[in-house]
Amino acid sequence: MHTKEEIDEATGRGIDRIYEGSILFGRPWPDYTESTSTMVKLFIPRAKPDFAFARMITEEQNRIGRLLHINSLLVLSCIKFERRTNLKRIVELTHISEYKAKNAIEKLVESGMIEASGNGKNRAYILSSKFYDQNHDVIGYVRQTDIDEVRYEELVLKLAQRSDDGIGRKDVCNLLKITKNQAYRLLKKLVDSNQLTIVGSGKTTKYKKR
Repeated sequence: MHTKEEIDEATGRGIDRIYEGSILFGRPWPDYTESTSTMVKLFIPRAKPDFAFARMITEEQNRIGRLLHINSLLVLSCIKFERRTNLKRIVELTHISEYKAKNAIEKLVESGMIEASGNGKNRAYILSSKFYDQNHDVIGYVRQTDIDEVRYEELVLKLAQRSDDGIGRKDVCNLLKITKNQAYRLLKKLVDSNQLTIVGSGKTTKYKKR
């Protein structure tokens, strides 16, 4: 006969495996909210797999030669769905202790799977540029690196640097949520200051980093 502790431990491992199955494919977490003390009711949301996210995890596991710990997977998944978040929010959503969450976060930053910005309570985390590159979402990556009107020029230059084919007014509009006229004035200012160069003309006009 198994002890209560052994049963609880086995149940915990089973739940971890279910979470892993969802996380490894970039899907939402299983939902146990309708469970009771006598019954476990599980709902697994239907969602398309995120192959870029799955590829990033697989590549890291191949690199280190072992599976990522469930805490690391939970943190990665949390950041994926929050897009930009902090330690307090990660602890709140994952129910991992602050100590374990910090430990997982530090390892993920060191591995290059996530990026950190800011200090103290303002320290925020996003998935690394590798994830956004694999998803062909350069705009999404640059947007998550913190938009502030004072930094518009810096963000546009960062976007141009990461875009091999150059960027257009529409890209700047999508990135900064500004009008086409505002985007044009900003791009012109960067061209006049010799930070961007114009390629093409008319509707095909693109701007590249010098």
